[in-house]
This record gives sequence, structure tokens and C-alpha cells, in this order.
Amino acid sequence: MTMGIALAICCSGLSSHASMQKPQLSDGPAFSDNHKTLVCLNTFQPFGYGLSIGPPGSAVYDEDPFRNGGSDQAVMPKSRLALINSSGFDCLRMVVDVGALMSARSETLLDALVAQIMIGISRRVDSGLRVIVDIHPFPRGAHPVSGFADVDLLDGETGEKFQRLIHVVSKLAISIGARFPPALVAVELFNEPPSPTSFNGQRPWNEQIEFYWKQIRLILPTHTLIVAGTGFAELDGSVSGDSSAGVVNLRPDRFDANTGYAIHPYESATFTHQGYAGFFSHVGGLEFPAAMDRDGKLAAENTFRRNVAADPNLNRSAKSQLIYDFLYRTVHSYSFEKYRTTFGNAELLLKRMNVVNTWADLHRLSRKQIMNTEFGVNRDQAGCVGKAPSKSAFNFVRAIRDNSFASGIGLITIHQMQGDCFAISSAAPPFAFEADMLEALRLPGR
Repeated sequence: MTMGIALAICCSGLSSHASMQKPQLSDGPAFSDNHKTLVCLNTFQPFGYGLSIGPPGSAVYDEDPFRNGGSDQAVMPKSRLALINSSGFDCLRMVVDVGALMSARSETLLDALVAQIMIGISRRVDSGLRVIVDIHPFPRGAHPVSGFADVDLLDGETGEKFQRLIHVVSKLAISIGARFPPALVAVELFNEPPSPTSFNGQRPWNEQIEFYWKQIRLILPTHTLIVAGTGFAELDGSVSGDSSAGVVNLRPDRFDANTGYAIHPYESATFTHQGYAGFFSHVGGLEFPAAMDRDGKLAAENTFRRNVAADPNLNRSAKSQLIYDFLYRTVHSYSFEKYRTTFGNAELLLKRMNVVNTWADLHRLSRKQIMNTEFGVNRDQAGCVGKAPSKSAFNFVRAIRDNSFASGIGLITIHQMQGDCFAISSAAPPFAFEADMLEALRLPGR
């Protein structure tokens, strides 16, 4: 008996939650709370990175890919789900590597993988948590299996990959609609659409997401569907430097009142991603609130200079360009000065939040339709050095939390449960949360 057939048999009796809870009447979408901003937790394991076989570039998905970190029961035992609930979280954002579904070699295997996800959702709902099912393609090069990156899937309404994406998400949506009420489960259609330049020669993102949304809306007429703008779900292009990016460039008249609009306020990534492999790996010790005195500025700038100078992978020209961009081009979207003047304290971040609030009000959207489905800080902690200082990470998370609650948006989602330097809990039993991060979110437990 193959794994796919076995799973299909074992999961065929999965009970329905559809009659357990009716959506509450609200001035916002079905997946919201009329009285507060929901606090959610981003989780990659076990569904977020499908396991693969072979070296990068020629790797293929394993036949049973959703075992990232172990089985769901091992990664998310009942005790851990209970701890997440009792710590004060309202919901989990359940990252799903959609490439693992799209590459399924048969409908039987696809159905079995969907059944695995349904069991995962059911276990989380049974624990008292709401669930955002996050359809999560990764940027090119971020996963060993090629061909399923964000840009690969955006080949337009008649494109092979785009049609396959709609097919597998439709299957997932059918199962969600049959089992879970709209108040408990929402679907985020596409994590972090890439930069607008990725659509050169392709159908514009707005046309693709509107078409995609319509297809899933036919299947899920009363569940909240969440959409995002380009520039990796940014607000308005101030981070990427592209004025056509962000949620404010979506067209709300093409959606409905039960649509959520995702934002990922990593503002600025120069701070939130400092020390992260790649573009921001040379940044370290950058504070929040941003240091405005001369000595405070020089400390982070000198760290940057030293790290750039010591990088053996950069030639002399590349080093000079990086130092110029980050330290001397004051209008450069990732420069230290841009960080200080546009993003570097709670008041500035509130102004940024008000850009989206104003956009929502202009289009007569409920503030509950604005949904922060991912934010966090790459920070100093056990095993992580040279990232954001712990106190600065606390201050940033607190600012996002308080500004979001004051704005009355639908939800915020901290990145992430475990796995890297963004983590806010331990990877091993008893899976304890870091007390300072719960305090920053004003979640003392309940």
C-alpha cells in the first residue's frame, strides 16, 4: 500500500467542524473579532518546508513531504498547542509549502496530502485556536526543489503553473469549506508576492490575484480570503523603493467585504533583518528606537564597515558600493539614515500604519480587513549573535503591537514559533516561550 493510498484511507473519516461554531456578526470579515485585534503565531513546522530528495537544483519532493521536523503530533503535541493557547495567542498561521502539493504526481497523492493538512488544521482548531492557512511559495533559491518559486507560479490565467496553483488550492478550499466554519479558518492566497519588476512581460499582479481570488471565492463564499500586494506584502513601496508596490496598490473594488489585506511590516528590514544571511548580513547592533546621537550612530556604522571589509565574498568595488548605499545615500530605501528618519521609532511606525489606515478608510474598508500576517525581528538570543539587540527587538515588537491595537486592525502575527533567530520559543520540550516576547506582545498568559 502506498503512502498516498494509506493516508487517504486513514483520513477519510475526518470529522467536520462546520457545525461547531457560527461566525460572529462583525463589522469586519468572518475571520476577525469585533472587540479586539487577534494575536497570531507564525508556524513553519511541519507543513512549511516540504522535505526533498537530492541536491539543490535537481532535488524533488519526497513522497511524504510534510514531515518538517517530524510528524505533526511530534512537532505540535497537544501539550504544545495547549501552551500556545494558554499563553494568549488567538490563532496560528499555518505555513503550507504549496510546491509540495503542486508536484504531487497523482490526484490520489494530492488528496492524501490535503488530508494531512486537514488533520493538522483540525488538531489546532480542537485546541481552541483559529487558523490561517498560508499558501506559501518561496523566493527563487530559498528551497532545494526548483520550479515552484513565487515567480515560477505567476505565468498568468492560462499559464501551466498558475492553473496548477489554482487547482491544488481549490482542492484545499473544498476540504476547508466542508469541515471548518469561517470564524475559525481563513485562507491566505499567496505569501509575499514578489517585486513589481518580476511581472515585466507577465500579466500584472492585480489581474492575477483578482482572477485567483474569484476562483477560490466560488468555492469558499463565506470564508475570509487574504490577499497581499507586491514587494513581499509591504505597505506602500517605502521599503523596496518601488512606488507601485504594496497593499495600497491593490484594487479593493475587485474584492469583497470578507477579504483580508495582508501586510508584513518588516520596517525597516535594515533593522528587522540585520545579521540575516544575504543582503543584511553585514548590519549588526542597529537599535530601536534608532540612536540619534553621534556615538550611537557611529557604533552601528562602524560595525557595518568592519563586517563589509571582512567579507571574503565581496570584491573591492562591491564593498565600496555597499558602504556607499547604506551609509551615504540617505534616500536609499535600506540606508541607515532612511531607517532613522522613516522607520526608527514607535511614532514613525504609527505614521507608517496610518498610511494603510488612510487607504482602508478611503476605500470604506473595515479596519478589521487589514491583517498583519507576519512580522518579527532577527535578534540576539541563544545561538544567535550579531543580530538585533534583545531590548531593541522587544521595543519594536511592542511598537507594532500597540500601534496595531490602536488602529483596530484585524490581527497581528509574530514570526515565528521556532527554527531560526526570529524564533520566540524553544525547539524542544517543554517548548517554552521567551517571556520578554510575550510581554512585548502584552500576552502574560491566561
